Amino acid sequence: MNPQPMIAPPPRPGWWKRNWKWFVPVTLFSLLLLGAVAIGLIVMFVMGAVKSSVPYTQALAQAKTNPTLMEEMGTPIEAGWYVSGSISSSGSRSDANLSFPIHGSKKSGMLHVVATKNPFSAVSGEWRFTELEANLDGRSEPISLINDYDPKSRVILTQSGTDYVPPPPAPAPGKRGAISAGVLNSRATSLPAPDYPPVAKAANVGGTVVVQVTVDENGKVISANAVAGHPLLKAAAVQAAYRATFQPAIVGGEYVKVTGVVNYNFSAQ
Repeated sequence: MNPQPMIAPPPRPGWWKRNWKWFVPVTLFSLLLLGAVAIGLIVMFVMGAVKSSVPYTQALAQAKTNPTLMEEMGTPIEAGWYVSGSISSSGSRSDANLSFPIHGSKKSGMLHVVATKNPFSAVSGEWRFTELEANLDGRSEPISLINDYDPKSRVILTQSGTDYVPPPPAPAPGKRGAISAGVLNSRATSLPAPDYPPVAKAANVGGTVVVQVTVDENGKVISANAVAGHPLLKAAAVQAAYRATFQPAIVGGEYVKVTGVVNYNFSAQ
């Protein structure tokens, strides 16, 4: 009796043939997920860079302290997370065109900012706002936050304190109310740097702190309050603001009080 010939079993399919049905969709899903994470990180990085920029922080500080906005929107006024637009540089000139949502306890709206940094201005490196206005829900007309102040001395303080010509010596203090004057850094006659808090330095915390101040007719700070910036840095910035002095402001031949903001930059490096 002849033995039956051995029949070899069919070859085992390769790994690809056995697993492609689940491997392909899982791989595609993983690539899409990684792509979405990468895009999200890029967006967060860009948003962070824009929100730490001078045009954004100065515009938001101006909105937070504008009496008309505070009355119509309610306080506190805060910014939404999203910012549209761009900040670009060409040679030594920089331009910003930004829009971002703002909201208070009563209303919401959009803040639109157009600004330019011209290195050839009288105050080097300062940004000038050419457009700064808020469009509120339910309001047909925008609210302009730019106020040309003291035109004889070409001080456009709410446009970040550029192109300043000292006012002539004049008269005794008057009784006018305080003038809203925007960013005051360029009007300082003495602007001591703030002490860097050790706890903030240890935590590698930096950035810009915006301090709202009131300056009396003699150029002395009589009130200061940090309205933006990292909590670990605010107290030091307020203390520095109280040590600052500014050129007295004159309107209509009278010395007047001024309200505005002072920006303090802390570098963690």
